[in-house]
Amino acid sequence: MKKLLFLLALLPSLLAAQTIPADTITPANTPYMLTVEQADSAIAAQDWEKALHLLDSAMRLEPSNPSNVLLLSNAGMLRYYLGQDSAALAALDAAHAMAPASVTVLTNRARVFNAIGDNTRAFADYQLVTQLDSTLFEPWLQLGFLQLRGGDFKGAEASIAKAEELEPDNVQVILTRALYLESNGRPGEAIPYYTRLIRNEPSPELYAARAICNIRTDDLGQAADDISKGLELAPDDPDLLVARSLLNRRRYREKDAEADARAAVEAGADPLRVKVITGY
Repeated sequence: MKKLLFLLALLPSLLAAQTIPADTITPANTPYMLTVEQADSAIAAQDWEKALHLLDSAMRLEPSNPSNVLLLSNAGMLRYYLGQDSAALAALDAAHAMAPASVTVLTNRARVFNAIGDNTRAFADYQLVTQLDSTLFEPWLQLGFLQLRGGDFKGAEASIAKAEELEPDNVQVILTRALYLESNGRPGEAIPYYTRLIRNEPSPELYAARAICNIRTDDLGQAADDISKGLELAPDDPDLLVARSLLNRRRYREKDAEADARAAVEAGADPLRVKVITGY
């Protein structure tokens, strides 16, 4: 599950380039707007350095243009993409000071906090976004994820339910719901959600997660089938080796279980997690 939580954290795009609203800008043929358009093209081409240079140039051309809030927010995300964490947050803080109620700025800042592991401040920003606009999907999803990771199952349930209400078929929502149910001691209820995800796009991590849920509900045959299918995709996947270790232990194959646990650690699994799940 740890790997799935990590993958879930990375699902939202870090870069959220925002188009400037038509009623807040000068005519399209001005140097300011031409520069912004060039920056948009550079962002589309993932040329972060060029895009950042162009955004900075546009803001210098018209320092008082109200659209600079969005440009500054985008510049902050570009700086994060370039590995400039402190500068990224400084830009986003400045944009927030200019427009404290901007959900775009707050969401971008929350994304950066989330990505660098500052869960407390990410949570605060996402929570504020939901208070400003309760119809946005991503903040509810990320609140649920952060609450789940922090062990606040009651809060996670409420946030995930709101995200489901907004986008019931979203892959991220389905995964978060599955992780919530599994973490809350309800593996049987998590299985259908993992099944939906596997049907959409099979992966070793998903097969391993469903296998462990099947083991915990005593469906060892289905667990073995999940592990076999997952290993066809990735023969050395540590999550699958952990699942197979647990399965072997449930089948009283202690030597095989211990060997799989060692192999999982050698493949990169956290030894403590392996110990907790398998006993080895």
